[in-house]
Amino acid sequence: MAKQRLLMSWVIVEAEKSVAEVADYATSLINNLEAKANTLPIMPDGMVEELLRQNVLSSFSTVTMKTTSVNVLRARLHMLDRVFSVWKRLSSSQRVKCGLVWRKIVFNLPDAYRIVSQFRGMHYQDWIKLVDQLTDHDRSAIFAHQQCWTASPRFQLVIDASKGDQSDLDCSIESLNRQLYKNWLQSNSKVIVTDDWYLFLKAGDTLSEHALYWFASEVIRQPEIAFVYSDDDYVVNRARTHPRFKPAWSFFHLNETNYIGRAVVVSGRALLRAGVTDISLSEDQLWAAILKIGGQASNLVAHIPAVLYHQKSIDLAKESVDVRRVDYPLPNPLPLVSIIIPTRDANEILENCVNSILEKTTYKNFEVILADNGTEDAQAVDLLSRLSHLKRVRWLRDFRPFNYSELNNAAAKRARGEILCFLNNDTEVLSPDWLQVMIGCLTQPDVGVVGAKLYFANDTVQHAGDVVGAGGCANHLHSYIEKRASGYCSRALVTQDLSAVTAACMLTWKRLFLSLHGFDEKKFKVAFNDVDYCLRVKQSGHKVVWTPHAELYHYESYSRGKNSSNLKKKQSKLEAAFFRKKWFRPNFIDPFYNPNFSFVRQDFVLGPLPLIHKPWE
Repeated sequence: MAKQRLLMSWVIVEAEKSVAEVADYATSLINNLEAKANTLPIMPDGMVEELLRQNVLSSFSTVTMKTTSVNVLRARLHMLDRVFSVWKRLSSSQRVKCGLVWRKIVFNLPDAYRIVSQFRGMHYQDWIKLVDQLTDHDRSAIFAHQQCWTASPRFQLVIDASKGDQSDLDCSIESLNRQLYKNWLQSNSKVIVTDDWYLFLKAGDTLSEHALYWFASEVIRQPEIAFVYSDDDYVVNRARTHPRFKPAWSFFHLNETNYIGRAVVVSGRALLRAGVTDISLSEDQLWAAILKIGGQASNLVAHIPAVLYHQKSIDLAKESVDVRRVDYPLPNPLPLVSIIIPTRDANEILENCVNSILEKTTYKNFEVILADNGTEDAQAVDLLSRLSHLKRVRWLRDFRPFNYSELNNAAAKRARGEILCFLNNDTEVLSPDWLQVMIGCLTQPDVGVVGAKLYFANDTVQHAGDVVGAGGCANHLHSYIEKRASGYCSRALVTQDLSAVTAACMLTWKRLFLSLHGFDEKKFKVAFNDVDYCLRVKQSGHKVVWTPHAELYHYESYSRGKNSSNLKKKQSKLEAAFFRKKWFRPNFIDPFYNPNFSFVRQDFVLGPLPLIHKPWE
């Protein structure tokens, strides 16, 4: 009997959660909220699959879950599958760092399973304890590192005490006195700007003890830098919460919301060039100054992906985040846009798409190219024929086997416009100014690609830009959140630089597209061609921008369903493997995500192994 209990001592718990439950779970983790009692990890697709010991099963609410008792052999196989799925994505040094070494896997597989399960999401408080606390060894290494420096930048720390009391001021000063870097002085707001470095605190706000050291290290590494910003969080009743893990520098992003805040050190020389002569700056004035500096020298901005600044808050509900819409002017004369729509048969979907363009779009200098991949349905052929008689519409027929990249490339070569708009046939225009909004972004300096915000038919978000790497290959950000939901740090509501966007609705310059040989027709016939193109655009020195102000419906899952055939699955896996081989390198990081987030999911959840370089290590 005892032997039987041992063999059946494990249980696999499975469930499928709603979109709302997935969002609540991710939010509770990152914001350090009290999680619902006994919550098991929920993945972005809503799936729950965890292996538990039988004796702890009663600790979890499993009313709506499927439970399957398994023997030790099956339990070990389940553990090994998860362990190796993470192990193979780590470098040798990362495996050592997180404790996922061969000895652990062989002799203590349950603990190895516990380690890799942390990549599925960590509570912020647990993350702080695991990766965000200095040890005595760290402090010794920081002091030793400073001894090697030949320069020592001086910081002037300006504390705004207008809204705090003496205890708030004392709290801020105490955090300054604990700094491991000592070349700083406290200044008042009447000081004239010099060529020192400036950091602006609000009374009650504090710095991590290694904050000035890390800022100084970055300044020494890049002496021409204009400003350096870090991640930050809030402190409520002495508990750290609501962290802001920020993306790389983006002028577009900062122009619509102050995502940098006060967690920034600014060069005095840069302030002077921006016309700032004294340091009596409010937060809005600091925002304006940084925006001006960053606009003048976008290549002289650095981001430290570490929480170095802590904002005091009494009531987080009152901490408002200002978000504003910025529309960029159109050039004169207005450029011709060629809207390329790949299609085959689906006449009702196509008709809805084209009609929405012709009837709703306020920007009028465009042509529509229907890239027909061998339509046979009689009604669809009739529709294509009728549409082709319209002044703005052309019908291009291509009877070759389906190859999305080849089909679009051929149409692009025959396009008359200087701007190409790739648009799926299962889309529908929602905001009439969608095209002019995207053109306004595309015509800004160095922009090569612009993407739109896409919704499912139920008004949840289908696409709000792409993250590369997180979740396995490339995935949409903010999928399934409500249409007007703000997303992580309001990122679902603001224009911003990203690494990639979907070609379900994408603008790019024709000359740039042709110079980069368009979409890759050989390796990415169906999937990842748009992400691959975006990464090549960035490689060529151009920006990829996503805007939430160009809105369309995308009925993806309704028009073609899931790619569930064996042939389609094989093709998808092959193209994903090609993509990873081409673009992923050890420690690959999407700069517009954050290296502190877990790489196994794409919904802004923390992992146990931040892919960041600490200057003292």
